[in-house]
Amino acid sequence: MMLLPSEEQQAILMKSSHYQFFAHYTSGVNQFIPQIVDSINVEVVQEKNTGYLNCTMVLDESQINQASWYYGERQISIGSKLLEPVRIGLYGLEKYQARFFPGRPDFAPNMPGMDVDRLQTYQLEVRFADITDNGMYRCVLEIKSLPRRLWPEAYGRLVVTQAPIILPGLASKIVDEGDSLTWVCQAQGSAQPRVSWTRANGRPLNLPGSPQRIYNETLHIPRVNRFDRGIYRCHAANNVYGSTEYDVMLEVNYKPQIRLARYKGAYGQKSDSNYDVIMECIVNGYPDPDLLWFKGIYDPKLNNIPLYDSAKYELEKTRSYGAVGTNVTDVISLLKVKNIRESDYGNYTCMAANRYGMDMTVTYIFYQSVCQGPICPMLGATDLVA
Repeated sequence: MMLLPSEEQQAILMKSSHYQFFAHYTSGVNQFIPQIVDSINVEVVQEKNTGYLNCTMVLDESQINQASWYYGERQISIGSKLLEPVRIGLYGLEKYQARFFPGRPDFAPNMPGMDVDRLQTYQLEVRFADITDNGMYRCVLEIKSLPRRLWPEAYGRLVVTQAPIILPGLASKIVDEGDSLTWVCQAQGSAQPRVSWTRANGRPLNLPGSPQRIYNETLHIPRVNRFDRGIYRCHAANNVYGSTEYDVMLEVNYKPQIRLARYKGAYGQKSDSNYDVIMECIVNGYPDPDLLWFKGIYDPKLNNIPLYDSAKYELEKTRSYGAVGTNVTDVISLLKVKNIRESDYGNYTCMAANRYGMDMTVTYIFYQSVCQGPICPMLGATDLVA
C-alpha cells in the first residue's frame, strides 16, 4: 500500500461518473482507511428473479460495519445486518440480503497495486425483483473521521425486466347511440410496453381513415353508432417479453330496426290442406326489444290485440348467431300460422320496441293453389287432408 506522508490529516478524493474512492492517512500513523476500488456493474434481472449488486472495496475485517447499502434515501443495511423495518418479499422471506465475499467478483478486472488480502466484495442481493426495485442503489463506506461528503460511495443500477401487464381499471361499457366513448388502457412493463387498440372481429375502428389499429393508450370515438357494438382489444407489447391483451365489450343502446331480408315479407300457401306458414321478422336493437305480432296492420288508434301461442299461432324468439342473411347481433322472431284457412290470408304486423323507440313492418300471407315450403308433399303425391 502506498503511503502519503503528511503533517496533517489529508483526504484525496477521486471521482468518476460511477463511483469515488480515496486514501486517507493521519500524521505519523500508517492507519489503513477503507476504499471503494471499482464501479458497480449494471444488473439486469427478470421479474421475480434475484439480482446481485457487487461493490468491490479494500477494508479490514474490523471495518465491515462501515459499509452500507442505500436505495434512494433509505438505508437497507450496515455491514451484513438489515435495518428495520426489514422489507419482506414473497413467501415471507426477507427482500434483501447483504454479505461480504473475500476477493473480487470473477468478472472484475485485475487491480494492480491493490492490497488483495483486504479486497472484499460487498454484495446486495435483491430477491423476488419487481418493477418497484428498478433504480439506483448506493454502496457507501461511512468513515466517521471524515466529513460525510468525503465518504467513498459507488452507484449501481438494477434493471428489472417485466412482461407487459395491463393495469386494472379497463371495463366494458354501455353507451347511447350518438354519445362519445373513451377507453384508456394503461400498461406497465420493462421495457415500457407499446399500447394499441383493435376490434376483435377485425373490422375497422370508427375513426377518421377507418384504421384497423391505432397505437395509443386512449381510444376515443366521438360519436358512437350501432355498428360499433362488439369486443375491443387492448394490446400491450414490449421487445423483452412479448405481449398481453385485454378485451372489453361495447354495447350501444339504440331503438330497434326491423328488416325482412330473407323472404321479402310475402308468404304464399294453399288453404284448407293442413299446411302452415312460418313468417320471419329479423330485428336489431339494444337492449333486446320486446317482439309482438298483430293480425292486420297495426294502428295505434285502435285496440290492437297481439297474437299469443294458441291452437292457431305459435311464436318463437331466437338468436341469429350469424345465420345466412343475418348479423350476429340479430334476433329472429318467428310466427307460425297453423293449418292455413282463407281467413288467415292478409296482413300481419311485426313490432319491436325498447325504451329507445320502436319499429314495425308488415308482411302478408296470400293464396297459392299448391303447397309452398319444405313440408309440402313431393310432386305427384296425394295432398294431405285436413
